[in-house]
Amino acid sequence: MQKNKKKNISEAINLINSDLGDIFITEIENSIGSAIEKAQGKQYALIESAVVLNNEEKLRIEKVLVQLLKKEIKIVYRLKPSLLAGLYLKVGDWVIDGSLSYQIDKLKETIGGQLK
Repeated sequence: MQKNKKKNISEAINLINSDLGDIFITEIENSIGSAIEKAQGKQYALIESAVVLNNEEKLRIEKVLVQLLKKEIKIVYRLKPSLLAGLYLKVGDWVIDGSLSYQIDKLKETIGGQLK
């Protein structure tokens, strides 16, 4: 075993035995669960929206993603009012930012570049 791996394992054991043990164990369980699901071909998606999505909207999004990716997908929805409107979608390395805040930022860049 490499020196860094031994150090990491030792550090992990110390964390498990500390006051942070519960947090650390939960993180390990989540990581193992994610690794198993990934090996089974399950895909995760993060969807952030400025407003709470209703069930019909969520079902439409899920249907489109399953059709595009051609595999089972687990979606985590997050409310993010700073988006102002629209959606932010991330699946693996694939990102679509259809939020109003992103559009405003891009417009600022375009206008700023033209003013120089």
